[in-house]
Amino acid sequence: MGAESSKDREGKSVRIKKYKELLKLPDYKEKAWFDDAVKVVKKIVRRNNRKGARTERFYLGKDTFSESHWYGFQLAAKVHQKQMMRLIDIIKDSA
Repeated sequence: MGAESSKDREGKSVRIKKYKELLKLPDYKEKAWFDDAVKVVKKIVRRNNRKGARTERFYLGKDTFSESHWYGFQLAAKVHQKQMMRLIDIIKDSA
């Protein structure tokens, strides 16, 4: 797939490109899940003599919010946190 040396940056990029081609992975978009789950519903510009114009954004879940990857990930993170807190309690109690 490409050079294996961590010092060979060109080999690394070639290897990543070949894996993407092999797996047909889409390009990574950091905010894709969030953007699929919510929309900006309002922007308000307020004038303040000392600070100038200010923009505020308000977000609203889309109709498919509860089926979105972002929402599912947030639920999974909560479950994981709860499980880890239980594990920490068990470890503390046994010490």
